[in-house]
Amino acid sequence: MPVDAKGYIQAAKQGVLFLMFNPGSGGKNGREFSLLQDIQALGQKGLYIHGVINQSQDAPVEGDPGGGNDSTVSFTAHNEIQYPVSTKAITPHAITDANMKWFHQDYHFSNVMIHSKVVVVDPFGANRW
Repeated sequence: MPVDAKGYIQAAKQGVLFLMFNPGSGGKNGREFSLLQDIQALGQKGLYIHGVINQSQDAPVEGDPGGGNDSTVSFTAHNEIQYPVSTKAITPHAITDANMKWFHQDYHFSNVMIHSKVVVVDPFGANRW
């Protein structure tokens, strides 16, 4: 039985659901693959993967022509992680005004929308983790 997240992901039988902030990249200079790369490998094997990735400004996504100048969010579709979208595209412009009555003070939001890593392995099976 696996004893760490990497082991559980690699042993998945059905698929993985995930939310990740700055998942990183591996496989370069002898480094291990990241958890995200392990999840992507499952999708390439035909297992179900579905999730959201939030990348901060100071950690650019490989292949992102913006070079990390903007926070991004990526979604999965058909078991493949899609090209990153700027968080500006999904953050309502009037969020400050809309929330002033609720918070009764200046409301400052961050472009970081997910701030942890959540992974559910084999979410629809009897042995989910």
